[in-house]
Amino acid sequence: MKPLVFLSLILLEGPVVPSLAQTFDVASVRINTLGSGGGEGRTDETITSSAGSLILKNVTLASCVKYAWTVRDFQVTGEPDWFSTKRYDIWAKALGPAADAELRKMLQSLLAERFQLRVRLEPKQLPVYALVVARTTLRLKTSAGTDPASMRPAEGVLEFRNTSMPEFAERLASRPLNLDRPVVDETGLNGGYDFSLKFANNTVELKQALEDIERGTGPSILSVVQEQLGLKLEPRKAPLPVLVVEHAVELPREN
Repeated sequence: MKPLVFLSLILLEGPVVPSLAQTFDVASVRINTLGSGGGEGRTDETITSSAGSLILKNVTLASCVKYAWTVRDFQVTGEPDWFSTKRYDIWAKALGPAADAELRKMLQSLLAERFQLRVRLEPKQLPVYALVVARTTLRLKTSAGTDPASMRPAEGVLEFRNTSMPEFAERLASRPLNLDRPVVDETGLNGGYDFSLKFANNTVELKQALEDIERGTGPSILSVVQEQLGLKLEPRKAPLPVLVVEHAVELPREN
């Protein structure tokens, strides 16, 4: 059996030292006193990116780290207690246009500068799902489109267009499907495909079904994928990168 490959993040083990060239031109980091005080309605976060800027509102440092390194909760360890409770507002602008990957690298540098954040990466065996072809009829249509991969709700279904299997694996572990572990593509299928996942009979019922899935009370995604697409999600273990927080300060350096 060929080794599993975690496709969303390929990182080297060891300390993470952001490049000095990958920094924002100007940036503001402030404590969000309302959000840090807790209470109902004070935990909503937003992260907005454009061609050359990032705006993060009411975010925790935990959220910043996950966004900057493209990792999930189970891939961060060693963080202090306040990491997920203290909240901040961050505005940062690059000198010129920058792609999303560049903005994330710049955010890494900003966190290192303002929060004295030091992290290292190390591999760890973690539970995953391997996406494989089941012993049933495969129900995928090769896409003739050239547009980027997309997922959108329709009448009771989620429609996927020009979606590769690695991209579908990423979707399965993200909202709104929210599988409880990462998904790695082991289908051996190349190219983009058009397909749908049916959860309800209309748009209103679809919204309710997706909300139930997020709460853990909805239909089994494993069963839906196998019955409707002819694909199977097999529980396995694979080495995934884990971000270890070595040091951080709660009060950011002044702007």
